[in-house]
Amino acid sequence: MAKRGGLGRGLDSLLPRETAAEGKVIQVSVDDISPNPFQPRKDFSLDALESLRDSIEEHGVIQPVLVKKVDAGYELVAGERRYRAARMAQLEQIPAIVIDAENAKQAELALIENLQREDLNPVEEAEGFKALMDEYHMKQEELAKTVSKSRSYVANALRLLNLPAGVLDMVRAGALSAGHARTLLMFDEPKRLEMAKLALEKGLSVRELENLAKKKPASRSTRSSKDIHIRDMERRLEEALGTKVRLRDSDVRKSVEITFYSREEMEQFLDLLMNVSRETSE
Repeated sequence: MAKRGGLGRGLDSLLPRETAAEGKVIQVSVDDISPNPFQPRKDFSLDALESLRDSIEEHGVIQPVLVKKVDAGYELVAGERRYRAARMAQLEQIPAIVIDAENAKQAELALIENLQREDLNPVEEAEGFKALMDEYHMKQEELAKTVSKSRSYVANALRLLNLPAGVLDMVRAGALSAGHARTLLMFDEPKRLEMAKLALEKGLSVRELENLAKKKPASRSTRSSKDIHIRDMERRLEEALGTKVRLRDSDVRKSVEITFYSREEMEQFLDLLMNVSRETSE
């Protein structure tokens, strides 16, 4: 899987200016720090942690973790890998900066830190997005601004959660790429796990899986009879919207069919159309 770039803004830009400027590094007992309950990453590479532990044993913890004060000591806001590696190295104390982070900001910082420093797998990323939306009643557009991603990127990530648990496990394990997973959404729900297993067994590329999806009996004759320009428009619309699009171009009528995977996606698309309509009429 290709490594994604950073979000274009560091953690400091998300903290209040006076905190970033005046916050002092203090030594905090490792035993006084509890993990971040909003940490989106569930799987940490043991090899990576052991490598970081070795570095910490030799050089110490170079970059402080971020914590917030709670009744029973401190709660981690960002720096989960450093915290875990420090525990593995049996350090008694770790450098930390205490910040005043509300729970929503705490979840945001943990998610953004992971996106910047080490890739989440696609399922963890989608689950992190959904947790922020559910817990803090964020719309996709709000979430996209929060993590500096496009709304279509967030929508495509969240669609993965419509896949069966067995398929999500394959993506978590790295056996299937996010591209394979998105393509599986083109199949009817009962076929998705079956096609995922076939893709693994045959070593199918994303393009080969897409071709199988387009050869579904219900759509074969329609697809094959379409004008090349209509098929090209379908392809461009699918890329722009991040979902399946079908254009009907008969002598009787012309129509566009767009597939949505949740009511919210449909409502947001309708809102977008209404906004464009109002802007055009003004």
